[in-house]
Amino acid sequence: MSDRGLALVEPPQDYEGLKRFILEQLRAFSSLADWYPEQIAKLERQSPGEIIGERITEAEQSLTYAEEEDRKADARVRRAQEWLAELRASLRTTGET
Repeated sequence: MSDRGLALVEPPQDYEGLKRFILEQLRAFSSLADWYPEQIAKLERQSPGEIIGERITEAEQSLTYAEEEDRKADARVRRAQEWLAELRASLRTTGET
């Protein structure tokens, strides 16, 4: 998917507007941190397709991370449910319910 974003050689006009908007926002808040000028310079060197491609890649990485964490949480819940089932079964066999 990020390949499609990077493949935009001549993006539509609204992507140029997006790039301009991002640069304006960074300039407006540039006093908040030292890294903003570096970000602005980087964005000015990038095409809109590259910017969008990076955002898509970041979103994909975030989604992958969230999915992995969700799988880990599901595994923890399954282990806890199995443990509880074993505990209940052991209590029944000892006559303590």
